[in-house]
Amino acid sequence: MKRILIIIIGILSLSSCSTVKEKKSEINTEFRKLSGLTPRNIEFSGKVELSVNGQNYNLSTDIYSASDDSVLMILKAFMGIPAAKVFVEPNNFLAYNALENKAFYGEPTKENIEKAVRIGLSYYDIVSLLRNEPNLSMDYKVNEAGTNDKEILYYRYYKNEYIEYVKYNIKDNYIAQYQQKSEDNKLLLNVFFEEPR
Repeated sequence: MKRILIIIIGILSLSSCSTVKEKKSEINTEFRKLSGLTPRNIEFSGKVELSVNGQNYNLSTDIYSASDDSVLMILKAFMGIPAAKVFVEPNNFLAYNALENKAFYGEPTKENIEKAVRIGLSYYDIVSLLRNEPNLSMDYKVNEAGTNDKEILYYRYYKNEYIEYVKYNIKDNYIAQYQQKSEDNKLLLNVFFEEPR
């Protein structure tokens, strides 16, 4: 009897492991399908909400991406006045923050771009979001409560610093929203990608 119980427990634990792998494989398949539909050169209009030192900023943005070679972001404040411009390539970036009247140049890491324009994304994060290729090795999971027949909501924990959310539009095949929230549910970064062309 003890032997049968051990065998049943073993089978249950193995089947539960395979269920997790299937779910992750399903997520990989969905994003691979999306990235395959993403055109080489793309242009987005969108909105960015930033929280900096308790101050909230709402900016509109135009984003241009030439394959995965480069990205140009123009962030605009009230009445379309340019607030910042960022040109990012795999090995370097140039940024001008008009609100602080500062220019930046350097390696396109998350920390450097955040210091320049308060957007906590590296070059690879930006490109992967625009091209519907989030880093799936970072263990995204499906949030069932935020998912419906039009959109799927994914999330992951980032180094105990914040929770990342990625929402993509099933019908039009593009990532529609990206968020970073603190563990106490405070919004840190909220990006809407609209009107892809």
